[in-house]
Amino acid sequence: MKLVEVEAVEKHLIKFSSNTGWWRIEDEGLNDGDPISTFTDKSGNSRNLTASSGARPTYESSSGMPNNHHYAIFDGSDDTVTNASYNAGTFLDADGYVLAMVVNVQAAPTSSSTPYSNDTIWSDTSGWTGLHLKGGSDFQFQSYHWDVAPGSGIEQALSGQKSFNTWYLCIMRYDGTNLETWVNNDSAVQEPANNQSTLSGQFRIGTYSVRYGEFKLAEFATFDSGLTTGDINDLKTYFNDRYSLW
Repeated sequence: MKLVEVEAVEKHLIKFSSNTGWWRIEDEGLNDGDPISTFTDKSGNSRNLTASSGARPTYESSSGMPNNHHYAIFDGSDDTVTNASYNAGTFLDADGYVLAMVVNVQAAPTSSSTPYSNDTIWSDTSGWTGLHLKGGSDFQFQSYHWDVAPGSGIEQALSGQKSFNTWYLCIMRYDGTNLETWVNNDSAVQEPANNQSTLSGQFRIGTYSVRYGEFKLAEFATFDSGLTTGDINDLKTYFNDRYSLW
């Protein structure tokens, strides 16, 4: 699978043919402190995500991001973006998918072994899959996938311990056989996982049920294939070239 340039004026703005959604916050071009009503999709699929009035992330342009990029602040109380027209199956495939995001976690107050009992980065609202935050004095990225094989249930790939108020690239991959989590340039954490029968819930960034995440988000992309390890390395290169994360 080859990377292709999608805007000649930005040599590092790239995508894969399986890219189903791509939201880069600073391209909204808002002012510092503005509520963000729309995350505009850059993938070419016109799959914008929206936030309800009173529950919108805040645009931040003043400081705190490597290379002075801009980002959204999710307050951990009610901020979420979604689109009622799109379930998780719009962006992901039950046989394989990848999500990549540049995120800075501010708090993670719970530490449950059941992922969706912890605060949320993104979720399928039916509970089939998502990325949560297993917390405490520090936290772990908690990728999970509902394994439909009899007697299996939840499979999760927990990252190592990470620090609050630090920017990370987190990549989550399911390839039909394994669930994996990468953070920055670390080796993947892997957990065997079988196919899911469906991805029927609504795709959301910021919450699962009442478990809202408190984090900053600069960029988020989805892919409806598991990609190769070489592809994952290309994604790492793109994000690190842009944000200088490691």
